This record gives sequence, structure tokens and C-alpha cells, in this order.
Amino acid sequence: MIAPDLAYVALVVDKPAASAAIFGKSSGLLRRASACGGSKIPVLFVGRSAPRLFRASDPNHRPGAGVGVCHIAGAGAGPDRKIRGGKS
Repeated sequence: MIAPDLAYVALVVDKPAASAAIFGKSSGLLRRASACGGSKIPVLFVGRSAPRLFRASDPNHRPGAGVGVCHIAGAGAGPDRKIRGGKS
């Protein structure tokens, strides 16, 4: 089985802005801030994926999350595309 394209990664870190700056400078990654429920979340652009850096205490994030990878999402065609006869 071939893995889908990586679309999204939620990373929990102690200092999101500082971590994004370090990743951006050391790897040359484009970074931006994205609005999320009243907060600005640092986003890195890696190919076609966009890892977001959350603080463990962020109200938009899972309560009690520890530092590390919280969740990952693979990209894919929507189910309606197969129904309409499109390629996935």
C-alpha cells in the first residue's frame, strides 16, 4: 500500500513561535501564522503539507496534550469524487 500525501501534522511544543523560527531558519522552510479560534498558530510549509505548532495549553487543542506529535492527516480525494467517476 502506498501512503497518502501528508496533508497536516499537529505538533505540540513548549514554545510554538520560537520552534517555528528555528525550523524556518535552519531548514529554510516558509512559515506563517494561521488564525485558529482566536489564536495565531505557527504553520510551516513542507512540500504540500502544513505542520502546525501548538502549545499544550492552547484552547483549540486537545486538553492535557503532552509535547510531541498529536495527530497526522493524509490527503486524499473526497468520497464524492469516486461516486462521480473521477480518479482518486
